[in-house]
Amino acid sequence: MRKIRAAICDEEELYCSRLAEYLQANQSEMVEACVCSQKKELKKLLLESGVDVVLMTEDFFAPDILSYGGVVFALLGDEMVSEEYREYPCILKYQKAPEILRGICRLAGERLDDTKMVSVLGKEKRSVAFYSPHQEFSQMYLAMGYAKICAAKERVLYLNLMECAGFEELFEEKYKENIGDFLFYLRRQEKNLRLRFESMLHQFGDVDYLPPVFFGEILREAGKEDYQALLVWLLAETDYDVIVWDLGGMFAGFFDLLEQCAEIYCLTRENQGAKQRLGQFLQCVEEYGGAALRERLHLIPVSGQCVISQGKSLMQELEWGEFGDYIRKQLKGGANVEGAGG
Repeated sequence: MRKIRAAICDEEELYCSRLAEYLQANQSEMVEACVCSQKKELKKLLLESGVDVVLMTEDFFAPDILSYGGVVFALLGDEMVSEEYREYPCILKYQKAPEILRGICRLAGERLDDTKMVSVLGKEKRSVAFYSPHQEFSQMYLAMGYAKICAAKERVLYLNLMECAGFEELFEEKYKENIGDFLFYLRRQEKNLRLRFESMLHQFGDVDYLPPVFFGEILREAGKEDYQALLVWLLAETDYDVIVWDLGGMFAGFFDLLEQCAEIYCLTRENQGAKQRLGQFLQCVEEYGGAALRERLHLIPVSGQCVISQGKSLMQELEWGEFGDYIRKQLKGGANVEGAGG
């Protein structure tokens, strides 16, 4: 399928040139966006190549432009919208360029007719899970570091299914939607799911991720069929090489998800309480999946070395600092991690 074609229009040439530089350097899989600083450029696009979404400032609103059918028109403006433009959806002009692209995907997903996406089912993918029965704090950083290291050579999606993961403070982001919203769209079989998925994606380094839920109870309210549908959809409709599942507490379908994973990394500590919880978890694994599931389970001891250095870039530390070295050492022989072979 072709990409969604979008035009971003503003008479402010400096704004347009900077946005054009970003778009050229960061091509989206789903959106082919161009920038126009004059009405005649937009009219030519509408007439000759066809456009799905037009995001434009008030200066571009005119009857001869709005007369084109099958196009989603939206206002590129600020929080104070004039009365005459309130019938149109609005995307804030002065925000990060990735947020503008997410907004375009969100609009297209909501307002365009359902669009059939190309299935990428034939591409081999692997799922990898991280879990700790004693709710190890450093698990999230280990999983993120693993994803970051894999992303040096592969396309990676990181999914955090934890309560209170703290991503808004960690990345200083305010998320409009999260993985709970996507589970809801998937359950309702909403149109344009791929576009809605793309509109939610964020990145740390070269790793894509869906923001975690804000309220943890959403994870428990989702059913076994919801998580299975999510896994099946990701395998069929995305082209990631690796999907990293960072798991918190158990939920409906927890062991069904583990069974679909090529590797499962279980964090452990050398104290009585952690050992007792681990023992019970291993019994659950044996009862549910037997030896086949147990063979894919790798125990990762958490030691004093498993600490993020203070005052350093988190992303650099996860990949190349002492913490990154710790990840490579612990996962040696357990997965396809660059630098982990021996």
